[in-house]
Amino acid sequence: MLKRIINKIKYHLIKEIVLVDSENIGYQIPEEIPKHTLVYLFISDPFIDEKIKDYKNNKHIKLINISNIRKECITKNIMDFCIVAELTNLLSYVSKKTRIVICSKDRGYDASILYLKEKYAHLPKYSHIKTMYTIHNLQYQG
Repeated sequence: MLKRIINKIKYHLIKEIVLVDSENIGYQIPEEIPKHTLVYLFISDPFIDEKIKDYKNNKHIKLINISNIRKECITKNIMDFCIVAELTNLLSYVSKKTRIVICSKDRGYDASILYLKEKYAHLPKYSHIKTMYTIHNLQYQG
């Protein structure tokens, strides 16, 4: 409960969160990320340090390393499931005005998003979830 309150305070200024599926989008995050945007870059390759070294100190990029999970669970779509789990977690404390975008070339996320929107239709924050297929045009659209 305390962690959720802390996260609500921490995320109250964030207007957009982008969850990036690096397995099919890659690691190329735009250099200029809008001030009120937070990018979650999901990583499953344990030997990726050289490609992401510039992101480690960027306050607008949160690196989510799931390589340990990949070692434990050898199955398809591990990253996809982790992204949906993080999406569900974020929805418990972000503002109802925060736009959440899953950046992936996979089409399966649409089903998860539709499920959340239908299941929680009475909560306005679920209407701000969508997918996009490239991260190069990253910009907040209020």
